[in-house]
Amino acid sequence: MRKVDPLSWSLTTGIVWGASCMVVSLLAIFGYGTTFVEVLGSLYPGYYPPSVLSALLGFLYGFLCLFIGTYAGILIHNRLVDYLR
Repeated sequence: MRKVDPLSWSLTTGIVWGASCMVVSLLAIFGYGTTFVEVLGSLYPGYYPPSVLSALLGFLYGFLCLFIGTYAGILIHNRLVDYLR
């Protein structure tokens, strides 16, 4: 198994999930995906009700959550790769 670069993967997943949260929030302004935004709003304070500000908050929350989670997961993966060699 190979080691993985945690920074590049974390940035990629953080940007993708943050952008997804932002787009869904902007769509919810027009009535699409409101249930999804409401559920995420229970996890991300200020994300619900949908607005342009909540879309920006959604990007920030989504980016931070996936960045930190991916980084931690890859650090564990890399440690296991070292351990199993």
